[in-house]
Order: sequence, then C-alpha cells, then structure tokens
Amino acid sequence: MKPKSILTVVLLAFVIASIGFLVAKEAMKGRGGAADPAATAPPTGPATGRKVIACYFYTNVRCPTCRKIEAYTQEAVTGLAAAGKDVPVEWHAINTDEAGNEHYKADYSLVVKSVIVADWRDGKQMQWKNLDKIWELVDDQAAFQKYIREEVAAYVEAP
Repeated sequence: MKPKSILTVVLLAFVIASIGFLVAKEAMKGRGGAADPAATAPPTGPATGRKVIACYFYTNVRCPTCRKIEAYTQEAVTGLAAAGKDVPVEWHAINTDEAGNEHYKADYSLVVKSVIVADWRDGKQMQWKNLDKIWELVDDQAAFQKYIREEVAAYVEAP
C-alpha cells in the first residue's frame, strides 16, 4: 500500500470515530440528568437560619474509587443528617463538567474529585473546608466515614 493510501485510510478512520463520538455525546445530552441518578441540585444557603452542606464534586470521568468516595460520603452525611441535629445537614453530588457548574472549580480550588463541607448562615457561605484525607482513607470504609462524620459534625456544632 502506498503512503498516500495509508494516510487516507487513517484519516477516514479518524473522521468516522470522531462522528461516532459526537453522536454518542449528543445522545447522552438528550438524557438530561437521568444519566447520573446521584446528581442533586447545586447547593444554596437558606434565606434565613443556618445549615451545613456537604458536597461531593466530580467530573464526567469517574473510576470505581471515585464512585466509592461518593457512596461512602453520601452514606455518612445522610446518617448524620438523620440524627436530628438542630442544624440541618444537606448532601449534594455535583458534576463540575456540567454547564453552569464550572465555577465550583475556582470557588473551591478543585483539582481532583473532592468533598467540601460548608457552613451557610442567612443565605451566605461563612466558611468551608476541603476534606482532603478522603483519598488516603478510601480503602477503609469505617475510617473514611468516621472522618466525614467528624468533619461535618464540627461544622454542625460550631457556634
């Protein structure tokens, strides 16, 4: 085969693969939020009063470890929220690759998938913390969830 013919075949294969990728991407867009049942509405503070919000920020590319972090965090936060504290605790999972959510990367200096806990008072975020030990603890579910619960509880119990 001549070099020109090889180049033609390679370029044609590239074009076909690109079209396939774009078609698949558009098909996923048409599904809306149904593609990820864990996704929840972006957090906002209460107009009056106080609440603590725990968010898992992720991207379109998700590995089994990332999904484990989300599941462990959701379980820990949901359990804490159900404990009936005076300060409401909310859980959110937010895809920073979705339109309108890109600002979270800058807002929280996100570089990797992260869990952020934030204290909201009268509609304003007062303070927040990136729970950066999640990657160290992900292989120990009990230690991971203890860490999440302790960090969220510290915000709940703060004056």
